[in-house]
Amino acid sequence: MNRGEGTETYYDTSGLRLHARGIVLYRTIGGDAPGWHLDLGQESVSLAPTPGLTSVPHDLRWLVTAFTRRADLEPVVRRENAPRPNGGETRVTLTSLRDGKSRHWDERHPTPRAEAIARVLGPRRHRSHRALTGRDLALRYLRTEVAALPFEDCAVRRELPGAVARLHETAQRIRLVLKQCAPLTGGRKLTRTIRAELRWVLSALAPFVDDEAQRVRLRRRLDEVSGDFETGDAGVVLDEYFTARAEENRAEVVDVLDSTRYLNLLHALDVLVVVLEEEPERERPRIARLPAEAAFRSLLATASQAVGRRLGELADAEERDTRSAAAQRALNAVQRYDCLLAVSGRRGPAREWRQLLEAHRAAVLAMWHFDALARAAEEKSLSSSVFGVLRRFEADAADRCATDLAWRWREGTFSSVLNGFEGRLSPSPVANGRGEAAPAPLTV
Repeated sequence: MNRGEGTETYYDTSGLRLHARGIVLYRTIGGDAPGWHLDLGQESVSLAPTPGLTSVPHDLRWLVTAFTRRADLEPVVRRENAPRPNGGETRVTLTSLRDGKSRHWDERHPTPRAEAIARVLGPRRHRSHRALTGRDLALRYLRTEVAALPFEDCAVRRELPGAVARLHETAQRIRLVLKQCAPLTGGRKLTRTIRAELRWVLSALAPFVDDEAQRVRLRRRLDEVSGDFETGDAGVVLDEYFTARAEENRAEVVDVLDSTRYLNLLHALDVLVVVLEEEPERERPRIARLPAEAAFRSLLATASQAVGRRLGELADAEERDTRSAAAQRALNAVQRYDCLLAVSGRRGPAREWRQLLEAHRAAVLAMWHFDALARAAEEKSLSSSVFGVLRRFEADAADRCATDLAWRWREGTFSSVLNGFEGRLSPSPVANGRGEAAPAPLTV
């Protein structure tokens, strides 16, 4: 709409509830479209002027009831548009009716009203649901995880079951969203120190989390073969081994939680959320201002290409050690992609890939523990044969996982890694060392 010459009066509640949601309710006098207007972002409602009516019409007040909660609507900003004599530009004067603050500028192309009134009312606290950007989703996800961190910390201090694993998962999600959504939140350089500190916390929690799961797994393995093999004192050795490790791991976790370094990290995360939320929209990169779907399309495409490369490397790996390293790299790539799916609210096959890769990792860790248990048994002059047998079982399980992953990748059993954007991704045509062509992509 051509605004031309005229006056616009903007209405809101005393708490600026409409402004907080990016909604603009205003009355125009003069110009090309006199009357009452409600701008909802991508939709608008207009009513013709009613002679003698100076308050907001009942129909418009009723439409915004969910936002205003029936609070009174009052004039908050007046805008005057005056075309310049040289033509092409309009002199805009915006005055706050709350504190008298004014802003003046010349514009050739109309500034969105919500952005214009923010110059005198201040930045919005929220966005209209219809106008959500990728940055909004990333900040919402980040805010939720940062708020959950102290609660998980408290559960760890109370020694609740699974608390360390939940704290580890929360810290990992924060680190992943800061890294994967960096283009939306100001770049990786901004959060480099915080991500490094989160890595430090994760490295301290990981042994406790892994051992907690491995103790259950290895005990179950031992019970499964007790009827076929002479286990002797293997159960005692296993319990002593993991009890000693649990005490060491627990002490390390407590040392981290009680450190000033960790408390500084929590404070830095709180400050980061506030800084990102209050950053002026005009200072954000273009991708941060795009609608969520458009912003995440490019991020998901990049992440899924990385998943494709890593799964291709795993499918081509022949030696067990090479497969283990390739599987870990693939798991890291899938976790990064899964994070973007979670932030954007999408669903995809990443969870299936992740489960298989985590099963492979668990089997590899079990092999390492059975080797350590065999050494512990030999130091006590006890038989270690059952640990050797169980290690071979885990080695076979790891091989089966790797083979299954490779087969599913080559045959395209899972649907698009890209969640339907571009079809199933595959390694480059010469991805493997034998120079064989990669599998042809499957469309979805």
